[in-house]
Amino acid sequence: MADCYKVRTSICIWSQSRIPLCVQTRQLFLQFCTQWKDNGYSQCSQWQDQGHSACSQWDKNCCTWAPCSWACKLFTWICRAWVWVANLVCVATIWIANVVCIGWAWLVYVVCIAWVFIVHYTCIGIAWIVYWVCRSPEAFFNLLLRIRLRALVLRQCLRPKDTPRNPLERAGWRLTFEDDFTSGVIDTSKWSDRPYYGTRYLDIGLASGITPTQYFDPASFAFGSSTVKLLAEKKNTSLQDPLYPYNNGWFTIPFSVGYLGWTSPSQDQQFGYFEIRCKIPGAPDMWPAFWLVSRQSWPPEIDIFEFYTKSSTKKFESTQHWGSEPNHPKQTRKHRVCSPSVHFHVYACEWTPTRIRWYYDNVLIRVATNGISDFIYPMHVVVNAGVDARSGHNPMSSTFPNAFEVDYVRAYA
Repeated sequence: MADCYKVRTSICIWSQSRIPLCVQTRQLFLQFCTQWKDNGYSQCSQWQDQGHSACSQWDKNCCTWAPCSWACKLFTWICRAWVWVANLVCVATIWIANVVCIGWAWLVYVVCIAWVFIVHYTCIGIAWIVYWVCRSPEAFFNLLLRIRLRALVLRQCLRPKDTPRNPLERAGWRLTFEDDFTSGVIDTSKWSDRPYYGTRYLDIGLASGITPTQYFDPASFAFGSSTVKLLAEKKNTSLQDPLYPYNNGWFTIPFSVGYLGWTSPSQDQQFGYFEIRCKIPGAPDMWPAFWLVSRQSWPPEIDIFEFYTKSSTKKFESTQHWGSEPNHPKQTRKHRVCSPSVHFHVYACEWTPTRIRWYYDNVLIRVATNGISDFIYPMHVVVNAGVDARSGHNPMSSTFPNAFEVDYVRAYA
C-alpha cells in the first residue's frame, strides 16, 4: 500500500508541475501581496503594515491545498482496489493454506491409523491362520473347502439346473449296491420300508408319555418315470403300545412319512463310497435325510445329509456320531447349496479306516477324522422323509403332502 501511495504522490507532483494551479505575486504599489489560484479568486492575503515595499512574510506559501488531476484520482481508486484485492487474495490464500494443511494433516492421520489397523488385523489374521494350521490342519483344510463350496454354489445359482447322473462305474471302486427305481415298486430284496429295530416309529420317550410324531408308512410312496418319491403326509395313525402310560397304551401319530433302509444285514458294509441323486421337499419344517447306521450298536452313525427346512431349504448338515450313550460326542457342519428342492443334486460320502469325506455334486466339501476309531461296525444305508416337529417348529402349518424325490442310490466298496 505504501508503494501505491508513493506512486500516487509522484503522479500528483508531476501533474502540478505541468499545470499552474497556484501563483504567488508581490503587489508593489498596493502595498500587499496576495496568493491566488488560477481561477482568479483570492485565497489568502498578506499586507505590509508600514508601507514598506516588500512582504515581510513573503516566504510563507499560502497555497497548501493539494492539487490532484483526474489521473491522480483514477490511480487512487486503482490503488484502493488493488489493496482490497491483495487483502482478499492474502486472506483466501491463508484460508486455503490452512484448509489444505489441516486436510493433509487429517489425511495423513487417517492413513496412518488405517495402516496401523490393517497391519494389526493382518498380523492377527496371519497369527490365527498359523495357529489353526498348527493346531488343526483338518479345520484349516475344511475352511478352504467351505470357500470352494461357496464359489461352486455361486456359479450354480447363476445358472441353476439339474446335476447330471454320474456314470455307474467309479474308478478305484467296486459297485456293491444300486437302485434306479425304474420298476414303479419298492424292491423288497433291496429295501425295507420300516427301520431295522422293528417298529414303525421311534419309541424314544414313549414310556414317559412322549408321543412319536411320525409314522413310517408303507403307503407313503409315489413313483415317477425313473424316481421314487418318499412322501410326508399329515395323516393320523392310531397305535397301541404297552410302553405308553396313558389311554391303555393308545396314542395317535399325526404324520406319515416314507422310509427306506437296506433289507438284509448281509448288505451292510464297513467302509465304502455311498451316493444319492435326489431332490428334497420345498415345504418348511421337513427333515429329509440320507445316512448310515449300524444295526449292532448306536452310535456310530454318519449323516451324509440332513435338511432342516424350517427357515431355509438351501442348507444341510453333515454329522458323525460316535462314542456311547448317554451324551455321546458328535461333530456337525452346515453347508449352503443351490436350489436343492428345485433341481436334482448328487450327495455322497466316502468312509475309510482313517477319515470320512463328504461330497456335493462330486466336489469334496468336508473331511473328518474325529471318532473314526469308533466306527468299527458295518453300517447300512437309510433314506427317509421326515417331519421336523422339534420344539419351536410348527409342521402342522406346512404343505402336505410333499415329496423327497430320489433318482438313484449307489454304494461302492
